[in-house]
Amino acid sequence: MRGLNVLRLDSASQIHQLIDDLGKIIEITPQPAASYQRYVDVILSTAANETGNHQKETIHGDSKNTEDEKDQIVIVDDDLAKDNNFHNIFETYFPKYHIRYFETPDQARKYLEHNKRIKLCIVDIIFRSGSELSGVAMVEFCYANRIRPLIITGHQLDNLSIIIKELGKLGLDKNSILKKPASISNYLKFLKRIEAIVNE
Repeated sequence: MRGLNVLRLDSASQIHQLIDDLGKIIEITPQPAASYQRYVDVILSTAANETGNHQKETIHGDSKNTEDEKDQIVIVDDDLAKDNNFHNIFETYFPKYHIRYFETPDQARKYLEHNKRIKLCIVDIIFRSGSELSGVAMVEFCYANRIRPLIITGHQLDNLSIIIKELGKLGLDKNSILKKPASISNYLKFLKRIEAIVNE
């Protein structure tokens, strides 16, 4: 067992070493480190969160007008608003944007009414509090205020027939709904889809 080391995911040098070692095992030459540094940063921020070295403040409905230099991405989701692990990953992946989190559509609407420079509003379609169609109402609000919505859910689409019917009235179908990440490996796919939408 000599020669084996415990990998520390809170060390950039060890992550880079792991990539080099894996490249040798599968007989490929990894791309230059700069080409995947963003992903290393995501791992580092996740590791920092897991060890309690990094805490993020969540905004819960503060409607003060903050004229920031950066565009904003607003996330309206009762689960993701409380998930510091998600915050760290998302904010590391999108450093050019201020990210705002809200647990309810009402909180988000109050904020959005008084703030500009919203690049995207990511909306969960189902909320524990409120009506079954509160996510649809939030999407309608976004359209009425010229804010681009992105709809997400952790539910099976087959169980959302009423919601999908209502979204159809807005010209959207079930292909417009992005699945929430259920695991770390799904986070990257989720973030890449959002990145493609933000960059359109």
